[in-house]
Amino acid sequence: MPGSAREPLGTIAVVGDGPTGLVAAIALRRALPRCAVTVIPTPADPAALADWTAALTPRSNAFLRQMGIEEGMLAARAGASLRLGTELAGWTSGQSRAVHPFGAAPPPEIAATSVSAALALADRFALPSDDPASPLSDIDYGLRLNPQAYTRALGALAAHLGVTRSPSGFAAATGDTSGGIAGLRLASGEDVTADLFVDCSGPASLVAQGLPSEPHIDWSRILPVDRLLIPPTTGAPKLTALDRITATPLGWRGEVFGRDGTHALFAASIEVGSPEAWVEAAGFAEAAVIPLAPGRRDRLWQANVICLGDAGVRFEPLHWLNAALVHAQVALLIELLPGRDLHPLERNEFNRRAAAMADRARDFVALHYHAPTRPEGAFQDYAAGLALPDTLRLTIDEFTRRGRLPFFEEDVLPRDAWVFAMASLGIAPGPTARSVTLTPAARTALIRGHEARAAAAVQSALPYRDWLAAYLQSAR
Repeated sequence: MPGSAREPLGTIAVVGDGPTGLVAAIALRRALPRCAVTVIPTPADPAALADWTAALTPRSNAFLRQMGIEEGMLAARAGASLRLGTELAGWTSGQSRAVHPFGAAPPPEIAATSVSAALALADRFALPSDDPASPLSDIDYGLRLNPQAYTRALGALAAHLGVTRSPSGFAAATGDTSGGIAGLRLASGEDVTADLFVDCSGPASLVAQGLPSEPHIDWSRILPVDRLLIPPTTGAPKLTALDRITATPLGWRGEVFGRDGTHALFAASIEVGSPEAWVEAAGFAEAAVIPLAPGRRDRLWQANVICLGDAGVRFEPLHWLNAALVHAQVALLIELLPGRDLHPLERNEFNRRAAAMADRARDFVALHYHAPTRPEGAFQDYAAGLALPDTLRLTIDEFTRRGRLPFFEEDVLPRDAWVFAMASLGIAPGPTARSVTLTPAARTALIRGHEARAAAAVQSALPYRDWLAAYLQSAR
């Protein structure tokens, strides 16, 4: 009908100039090329984990490509390199080693090494193939980045697309009479108004502070980590297909092996140990201790404000899922892109689905503290005694009884990632309908076929260091 089309958004203010805010601004500008998108700087916050992550998942790769953020550009300008997964060290016993790769998991009826894991263990690499007959069609990969260079590259792309960067930083948000935000006051004294405000300012949630009080859902009785130790400098570079997460008696240490250096952190709980003990366990000479309050806002979209990244959801960077969650929620925002009138149905649907994403990411992290066996240590004992969400309890129960995973809407992890996580933690699948009908001969043939597929992939791939050198040469 004539005149029934909704008026599109005309102005959007994104508060926060880290990767979370810049990615949101780029996505919104591409979706609404006639909309004026402005990024307003905020002070860098070391607790804004989605802004400081040095590793991305395959889901983030796909999202960035959709936004026109090409891997070649990230390799040339953001220190990007490719990774096949993560090694979990010491999570089921003090000496245990398990690979949590990306890509397709082996059939549940057999215990076999995945193609991605076989490549990673051989320290070899190849790009995925589109040919289902090729064993390389079973692999996938994530990216490593230099966080500072990544931020600069995103800023340059945002400017190229016509996103405006305010020369003055954020000072305060002013509420209106309807429970939203009337405008922003900048440090220069200038006032900024917009149809929609996107709060990407980190845990301080600077814009959302101007809203009426919003309930906070506390995850501290589910996720153990409430302190992060960050060393002042990066370690030596290490060219390898795998990153590493190591369990210790006082927490866990994460290492991302980037081209520019090793980005390390240590995750701990105030309930176990002390800052001095954490630094020693981490193997750092010194480190800043960053507080973390795990949880999320009840509604990520309230009135005319949408909270993304650590402004809305905060959890420990196990497997570096923080940025993956941001990208999933930005994609959801673009899918449900509102008009200028900000319809309540769109707001409610965004909140429902964004909350489901956050809760499922929480479950995936929490899974790692509920392995059948665990190494000795006060941190592991404390973490294992925390609450198990009903959704995670159902996931583990269905997997261990029937070898299947229940469906959850808006899961930020693919099914194979859950299967790999279960395997790396020693959680065995129950019998499937197919497994109970397999004859010994058929099972042997299935195993040999999978082993041959993995061996062929390793044979066709290059040593990781050689492959990366050729890739970087082509990306120049």
